[in-house]
Amino acid sequence: MLGSFHGDESFPFRWEPTDGCVWRGGGGRAESFPLDGRVALVAGGSGGIGVRVCGAPAGVGARVAIVGRSEEGLRAAREAVEAAGSEALVLLGDMAREGEADGVLAATMEAWGRLDVLVNAIGSGAGTALTPAERYPEPEWGRILDLNLRSAFLVPKAAARAMIAGGRGGRILNLSPVRRQLGIDSDFSAYVAAKSPERAQAPARDGELPSTGSPTTPPGS
Repeated sequence: MLGSFHGDESFPFRWEPTDGCVWRGGGGRAESFPLDGRVALVAGGSGGIGVRVCGAPAGVGARVAIVGRSEEGLRAAREAVEAAGSEALVLLGDMAREGEADGVLAATMEAWGRLDVLVNAIGSGAGTALTPAERYPEPEWGRILDLNLRSAFLVPKAAARAMIAGGRGGRILNLSPVRRQLGIDSDFSAYVAAKSPERAQAPARDGELPSTGSPTTPPGS
């Protein structure tokens, strides 16, 4: 099955970097699942959350492609993957640009020939454009939406094509904060507007993606 899943604090899925990938089922029961021989791509892997996420699939057998914009963060993410005993492919790119998103997927497929899991951990810029809603500058609004929402469209689109072509199915996991639901901070109107639609994209994407009959992919949709 090719499916997508949107994870945040209100959902029972979480990455546990020290123990691997863990599904929190009913009653908080933990079930780990192996990813031996599979390939995960972590978009936004050079950010604070992304760096921590990278070690999780590596710890249960996956090779991990990492894309981000911070060279320092990418180095830390590579170290996390290698410390977990796996192989990293480090890619520098801006995932708000379709050509670069497509290029990252092409590089991953060229290197390893498959993609099984996309973790979309892209999300930032909120603290760089703090302006009250009634005075929010349009250029900054567009920048924040491109960074957080356009990337959430472009990267899963490219990943879905790779998964479909592989014929094995896969999982698309989107991570975002509860701030998008609650609006708990002032001056974050653009960030909240960019993050909220991610939740809606997942079921819409699921309804459109074909079933590829891959029962061994990990839970997540």
